[in-house]
Amino acid sequence: MKKIIFLCLLMGVLAVQNMYAQCVFPYQTTGLFTKPNVAEVRLLNVSYSTYRAKYDALWADGWRLHDLNVSQIANATKYSAVWRKANVGEYQIYDADWNTFINYYNPKFAQGWRIHTIASYADNNNVLRYTASFRKTNADEFAIYGWTQTDLINKYNEVKGSGWRLKTLNSFLINNQLRYTAVFEKSNSAESFIVNYTQADFVAKFNEMHGKGWHVHSFDTYFINGQLKYSVIFRPGAVTEVIVANYAYNDFINTPYYNSSGYASGWRLDEVSISGNPKQVCNDVILKPVTERVAATEEEPALEVRSGDIEDIYSSEVIKTIPSHSAEGLFNLSIDNVSEAASVSLQVLDFAGKEYSIEKNTYSLSGGQNEIMLNLSDFPSGGYLVKMNIGEATVTRKVFIVR
Repeated sequence: MKKIIFLCLLMGVLAVQNMYAQCVFPYQTTGLFTKPNVAEVRLLNVSYSTYRAKYDALWADGWRLHDLNVSQIANATKYSAVWRKANVGEYQIYDADWNTFINYYNPKFAQGWRIHTIASYADNNNVLRYTASFRKTNADEFAIYGWTQTDLINKYNEVKGSGWRLKTLNSFLINNQLRYTAVFEKSNSAESFIVNYTQADFVAKFNEMHGKGWHVHSFDTYFINGQLKYSVIFRPGAVTEVIVANYAYNDFINTPYYNSSGYASGWRLDEVSISGNPKQVCNDVILKPVTERVAATEEEPALEVRSGDIEDIYSSEVIKTIPSHSAEGLFNLSIDNVSEAASVSLQVLDFAGKEYSIEKNTYSLSGGQNEIMLNLSDFPSGGYLVKMNIGEATVTRKVFIVR
């Protein structure tokens, strides 16, 4: 099996070196390495008990989670973690279903705790699970959970002008459907992100962005239809970084970035993603940007998306929800293009399907455009589904109360 190593040179020219490696593992490892001049401890692809024993042993010496990735590998949940020294408190929740996670997160949010790392994944029964760590900060934050690609992009475009940027972006499959969990933070930084990119497209984009003086802020990988796909957030700024992409595990830990010589040279594992590879496809690359680069430009590239493999089950030209997050719990429903008098019935559910009572669930509509104020002011902070039915049409929209 050929392994191809890409070296990103000046003006985006690629030099290719062929090497040989054997791909025998049912999962692939991708890591982002930087040189932050800090110590770190790493543990990859282990059981929860092994991970937890390591976590507990490190805690008293001041090590805290820098990155935590969770994967479903061969019907088992595997943990990969990076620890760095930090004088901060920390909470974690592991392998929680939606109700358990949100009931844990909401009171922590009210106390000033914010998501530091989060991993979303489907277990063997296709139940969506969450593993997250939290740190205390005064930063603004809101999150979306299990959204389609179209909904994610629409939300990003809606809030970007208000200063919201992507802090983290998870990509995962549930019932063979691609979904995203994202955490947004307030930032003055420019930003661009890509979703659903093949490896070839990602390599080209990586080279393009580094030529403009941008770096990888965060990334995630997943397998769909036998292909490894990438979701990547870019921000401007010169950072010494290397991405070791799509490597079999044993090859990954023996690269000159992860191994002991790489550590001695100052390379640190900033972020790691391990994805199940049912077809055992090996197509390894190392992406090395040049040390000389142009100054970062604040001109933001347009959001770019690779479609295919995606079915947006929430699209509609008739029913919209404006906005999708609110501090007061008030949501203005704009219902357009109603050709004749009709009525709409509303249901409000949590993401596990539990229905909540609302003060009024049926409204009469006139022809044309209608506005309805949905009052969820008595609801606790968190995410909800608003299901709207007009005749044969049914549309579900996600809304969030963020106080």
